[in-house]
Amino acid sequence: MPQVSDERDPTNPPMHSLGNAGSSQAAFDPLAGESPAIVRVREWLRGLAALRAPVLLLGEPGTGRRVAARLLHALGPEPEAAFVVVAARSGGPEAIPLRGTVHLHGIERLPPEGQKRWHRFIEAPPERTRLIGSAGPLFSDRVARGDFDAGLARALQRFEVRLPALRDRPADLPGLAVGLLASIGHELGRQDRQLTGGALRRLAHERWPGNLNELRRVVERLVACSENPRIGLPEVEAVLEELRPSVAELRARHQLEEREALIRNLEETGGNVTNTAERMQRSRAAIYRLVEKHGIALRRDG
Repeated sequence: MPQVSDERDPTNPPMHSLGNAGSSQAAFDPLAGESPAIVRVREWLRGLAALRAPVLLLGEPGTGRRVAARLLHALGPEPEAAFVVVAARSGGPEAIPLRGTVHLHGIERLPPEGQKRWHRFIEAPPERTRLIGSAGPLFSDRVARGDFDAGLARALQRFEVRLPALRDRPADLPGLAVGLLASIGHELGRQDRQLTGGALRRLAHERWPGNLNELRRVVERLVACSENPRIGLPEVEAVLEELRPSVAELRARHQLEEREALIRNLEETGGNVTNTAERMQRSRAAIYRLVEKHGIALRRDG
């Protein structure tokens, strides 16, 4: 069942703002910055907010997709109406509001039947309900392979906004780090913390594969663990080294995520190997190998 989204988002900006970081000491705007990529995103969001047409937000985890969806709603024609987040793996468009915005999050994980149901919904939605989809890079791969409902993909891609990764907007990173520092400092009661120029330059040279989620984690640790209000290069180097995962940790994390994904898909398909293979974009033989590798007992043969 979909629920109105009020979850704490590490990149949650003020709802009245669009690209106005620093308007409040406790506010953080992940869409702030002057790099061409993020300026273009803000232009797109402003232009699309007034429309009721579906919008697709594409980007890696931690690039602000949920924030962008909330802003489209907040700047739209009925910001006082419901804003509902639906996890794509939950299935079809049941129990959604007749007035407001539906944010279908993670559409790259939609199973085939769910794709068909959302395609029907998007062709004839309630008159005052708007759909905003968001997806990671896998969505484009599925569409290119013909592994996604073509009609649904066309409808969503009509107005597509690509949110840039942090590595594609390095000039914005010092400002984002300072914004996060103010927000986290407010949360933790340490509003006196400051990042030196050397610390900011070091943060700007990181690749940030986890994007804003990873940056927040680093800044949070710096605020919490630095006794000196001035946070310099040595403190940043120490935290980056502390939080940088080892090869063994990355391998273990991958194995765990792989096993959890396999178990979840097997449970959702009732143990059907064919359907599980389709959902995970793998062959049946690959699924059997994974089942053996992780020691999972099949309830029935698909």
